Amino acid sequence: MRSWWQDSPGDDADIVAEVEATGPTTFWVHESWHPRWRAYVDGTEVPVRRVTPDFPAVDVGPGKHTIELRFERPLWHGSCGWCGRALRCSRGS
Repeated sequence: MRSWWQDSPGDDADIVAEVEATGPTTFWVHESWHPRWRAYVDGTEVPVRRVTPDFPAVDVGPGKHTIELRFERPLWHGSCGWCGRALRCSRGS
């Protein structure tokens, strides 16, 4: 198994893993579970399960797979910094 995390506020995956399973397997990620996680196995969206204690998990079948997890940020996420700057500029600070 090979995996990596990347800072990707765009459409790229935040977490990527290349895995090989000999049978049906659940892969979990040591990351906090949140309903905004989206998972893709070989490019197809799949359900993200919540496993104990509080991690996201993805089920895969046998074979080689690429698992991608993306954290879907709200639309306002990228604009918060601009709002703050605009307020400071409008107040003359």
